[in-house]
Amino acid sequence: MLANADHRELIDKYSREGWRFITAIPTVFSGHVVIKQFDLV
Repeated sequence: MLANADHRELIDKYSREGWRFITAIPTVFSGHVVIKQFDLV
């Protein structure tokens, strides 16, 4: 997977292959409760 790719680009790419985007799960937070990284499901 492309680590630095824009999330919309990834969603669009996998949609063309027949996958469906369901949600994003936060996986890494900063000390100020800001989401820094998430997984697309």
